[in-house]
Amino acid sequence: MLDLPLTDAGRPRIERSTGGCYTGGIDVHAGRDWVVRGNRFEGIYCAGEGLAEHAVHFWKRSRGTLVENNVIVNCARGVGFGMGDTDTGSRVYADAPYGGDLGHIDGVIRNNVIFADIDYFDTGIEIIQARQPIIVHNTVLSWKGAGFFSSLDYRFARTQAVIQNNLVRRVTVRDGATGTVDHNLENAPESYVSSPTQGDFHLTAAATGAIDRGVVVAEGGLDLDGEPHTAGAAPDLGADERAP
Repeated sequence: MLDLPLTDAGRPRIERSTGGCYTGGIDVHAGRDWVVRGNRFEGIYCAGEGLAEHAVHFWKRSRGTLVENNVIVNCARGVGFGMGDTDTGSRVYADAPYGGDLGHIDGVIRNNVIFADIDYFDTGIEIIQARQPIIVHNTVLSWKGAGFFSSLDYRFARTQAVIQNNLVRRVTVRDGATGTVDHNLENAPESYVSSPTQGDFHLTAAATGAIDRGVVVAEGGLDLDGEPHTAGAAPDLGADERAP
């Protein structure tokens, strides 16, 4: 478990790059079967200096990554699989899955909380030329007034994704990406989550559009309290399963 804040004192010391700054949390090229679980990332952004890297990023033919039960607060970008429509890497897999030439292959992103109320927030979860990643039961919220492009974005023609049971502000699709995308709630009201600015991301009783509105998925995992998504008649949307 890591607690990785980027502070105001440290922000001026980060490495610069063309059009932004080169700083992030975990950045892996060609990794296989990594597990990123139970960590906290905070403040990874570049004030007025372009777009920072992701808190968690796997690309260059990474495969089978599991990213679960992390809390990502006030970062420019949360979790990324792949990077760009020409993202490839030098790693070769003997079974050449889906042709092998992809930014990310398979993997699961589940039960993460991503929240922002800063100007420098861009995207919560990015699927950028990845084949068959499963993105389920994530809470990705940003309040009005924060910078914002998308809570969950998937793009490029070679991307095929499963995106279900997420509680978000907006899901976007671009450049010919496809997938199984259902049982997600967009435009989730602020009243649905207890007190995210104080670190409480549990569903409230007012979250009627999220409670028991999901679909059972084999890869659902455990919620932010370590409980299965089985408390009600159907799974709740997002990273919290509210007890009846």
